[in-house]
Amino acid sequence: MKNKPGLRISFDIGTKALKAVAVETDSCGARTLVYSESLALQPESSFADSDDFACYLAEQLSSLKERLPNIKSADVSFSFSHRELQVKILTPDEQLSKEGYENLIKSEGNKLLSPMYKGTPFNYASKIISKTPFSFALAVVPAKVLEPYQEAFLKSGITVRDIYPHVFLNDKLQEISDINASPAFSILNFGYTGSHLQIYTGGLLKFYRFIPAGSSDMQTPPTEKELDNYAQKIRFSFDYFRAVTKQTSTEEMMVIGGSAAEPSVLSFFVRYFNPTKITTPKITNHLALSPSKEGDLLSSTSEATIGEFIPAIMGAFLSEKSGNRPESFLESLRQKAAHNRETFLSVAIPIAVLLFTAFAVFSIKLATDYSLITADVQSITPKPAKPKENTTSDLLLSCGISQNSLSHLEKLMDDSSSLFELYKKIFQAKPSSNIIIEEILLRTAEESETLELPEPEEDTTSGASNGFPQAESLMSKPLYTTSLEISEDNILSADLSGKIIVIKGRAADMPELGNYLGKLVEPVYNKKERTATVLIKKITKFTTRASKHNSLDFLIQAEML
Repeated sequence: MKNKPGLRISFDIGTKALKAVAVETDSCGARTLVYSESLALQPESSFADSDDFACYLAEQLSSLKERLPNIKSADVSFSFSHRELQVKILTPDEQLSKEGYENLIKSEGNKLLSPMYKGTPFNYASKIISKTPFSFALAVVPAKVLEPYQEAFLKSGITVRDIYPHVFLNDKLQEISDINASPAFSILNFGYTGSHLQIYTGGLLKFYRFIPAGSSDMQTPPTEKELDNYAQKIRFSFDYFRAVTKQTSTEEMMVIGGSAAEPSVLSFFVRYFNPTKITTPKITNHLALSPSKEGDLLSSTSEATIGEFIPAIMGAFLSEKSGNRPESFLESLRQKAAHNRETFLSVAIPIAVLLFTAFAVFSIKLATDYSLITADVQSITPKPAKPKENTTSDLLLSCGISQNSLSHLEKLMDDSSSLFELYKKIFQAKPSSNIIIEEILLRTAEESETLELPEPEEDTTSGASNGFPQAESLMSKPLYTTSLEISEDNILSADLSGKIIVIKGRAADMPELGNYLGKLVEPVYNKKERTATVLIKKITKFTTRASKHNSLDFLIQAEML
């Protein structure tokens, strides 16, 4: 299968070193290693906590970032190895549904966790080994173990698209090794604090084991005894594999990893394991070499020079996303995030619809209630008239105003305002509690003819109250006409001349109302300036009705000068 073109940058983070490679694939599918570098790392165990380690690793990544070519446009991945990373080959009895697959991952993944992390969240990656019969490799790592690495890349400003466990990187070695013809082929990744052993039969992964032993327990170069102790631990895994599969011998063995670069290691393994063939990968058969853009780091083209970069190079190969590509840790995280979004939406959308419906019903009810309240409060409703432009004063009067609002109105109007003087007159003419003003309207004589008291409420007594008939209309009498001789000097305002002021309210009894009517037509005297101003010329009409409050509802219409 043709390799997809593009630049791929891969990081391999081990216990002792951070390695980075850049592999360019051209339009013909040919790969070229254009950059490689290795930085020594302090082990994670030397830091107080994972946050400190993440900051330290971010600094190392940032220093590499400056030297890597076109990292912003490249596909970036990193390979991951850790003693808490566990792998198991699963062979379900039947083809799994999506739900069955997720349940299997959940149950088997939790079993693979060490006692320290049992029951905690974990990340997983998987790779299909065989479709018939169906089998796949499941790699599991506790979320807390992977988080510092993800945080380090985030802090360094490097966007990672894939995270692979080492077990899947070694699968890519099938491209550079003829393992399909071998009955048993093993790959040993000899690391600093741990080693990975994978055994294939017929080109398929059949066995994986992480062995917590590496070159950190040895001198440099390692002694014969140290290598012997290490090899015994590897042999235990070989013996277990042979017992389970009835395989009598390991035909071929490939040794990779930074610790395998020591010349004495390979020769010892040949003697100890006695395989038919033991090799290191011939990476240059599948990857061209070019000088680094920052110095001739690859001036030597020997296999030993680039052998330590093989896991990182395999990570770059995996990023080509061709063939039987494994599911990386990030893909499982993306799927989990997508699943969480689906779960959230499946709950949130119905709730949102329910809330929206409830809000709509509430809004409709509120609007209806508001209409009823408005109809009840603004009960003086004229018949439809031609639309006219209302002045600010008109609107203020139409909205009505309470006695408590006079102080606020005084700030908005000039002290000499005719309207303000009129308001003061209407409120100051009444006794404090026996007369209640509910609404004040300013209308023309024609408009005022249509104004009436509202219909009585259901529980209003149909008869007389306080000795007065219900809804009785009385025309103005001389008693309710101003006593001041009218002249141009004492008229309130030419703008208000001829207008009808309409006052709606309640009175304790008829005598109180009569007293109030008399005060309305009295002129307003200014003792300081020795002047008098006529506010209301006469009461043209007033209507009363007994109310359920044991009082009189009244509607007064008065003509202004």
